Amino acid sequence: MSEKLSEKFRAGQVVRLCRSPYRVTSSGDYTIVRSLPSEDGGEVAYRVKGLLEPYERVVRHSEIERA
Repeated sequence: MSEKLSEKFRAGQVVRLCRSPYRVTSSGDYTIVRSLPSEDGGEVAYRVKGLLEPYERVVRHSEIERA
């Protein structure tokens, strides 16, 4: 299994969103809620919950890093 497709993060782990000029998000830490199945063998996605946000969001593996 390639590094791109392997799960690097697990539920309960705290991560940060990588900075991007194309995404407006609150800064701070996010907790991985669960991993999501990749679509068509593509990049793994995760459902995350911001510590300062009342809702969950979906992010791709390349959009997050360890906190």
